[in-house]
Amino acid sequence: MDFDHGAGVVYQRYFDRDTGRLVQTILGEETFKESGEQHFYGIRFPKTIVSTVKGPKGVFTATATFTQVILNENLPDSLFAVPSTPPGK
Repeated sequence: MDFDHGAGVVYQRYFDRDTGRLVQTILGEETFKESGEQHFYGIRFPKTIVSTVKGPKGVFTATATFTQVILNENLPDSLFAVPSTPPGK
């Protein structure tokens, strides 16, 4: 199943036909595999996501392990400030 986020960003997500569980996600040359399950605020999240990408220097793998999820946290506007660009640049 394709999830199109616009601007050419399309995630291909593959699900197990029998269980409905997500098996793998692909974005271009990068693959993502989720494992484990945890619930925060009644929403299901993976415990771990492993990202793998093949590049000219071999295969790069990164693992993210989540210990908590915070939803709708109030954040200061300064975190979203975009620096101005000087004229002519």
